[in-house]
Amino acid sequence: MLIISWFVINRSFTKYTILAVLLTYFFMSIVPVKTIVTDPILASIVGGVLHGASVGITLNSDFSTGGLDIIGILVRKKSGRSIGSIFIIFNCCIQFIAGFLYGWQYAFYSALAVFISGKTVDFVNTKQKKVQIMLVTEHSEELIPMLQHY
Repeated sequence: MLIISWFVINRSFTKYTILAVLLTYFFMSIVPVKTIVTDPILASIVGGVLHGASVGITLNSDFSTGGLDIIGILVRKKSGRSIGSIFIIFNCCIQFIAGFLYGWQYAFYSALAVFISGKTVDFVNTKQKKVQIMLVTEHSEELIPMLQHY
């Protein structure tokens, strides 16, 4: 994924993504694991929101957390779909396979987390939002060259 990112997306994006992956590995190895909630549905919701917010923030900052983020960006360029919906589609396919192999109960909890994470990515990631304005003027001949210049 990083090689594809290097050549297709952006070299700066790839460098920061590598740094983010290394820092994530480092901090995950030193921060102690503490169970906050034991209810799997609540854990899916909280985990989905936290994951989606972190991915959305990194995408806003022009880098990613690696993996499916890079695929999501590439598919978004071709399809125009939101990155969050692309994440949901890809991850739910993975959850289906995991459900078949390891049991459906945990796959459904994971699918809930994936859905919430994807929606949170779309909410936080403002770079992918499209904006449209409508200008009403009697001076269109003067305005058109100015807009085309910028």
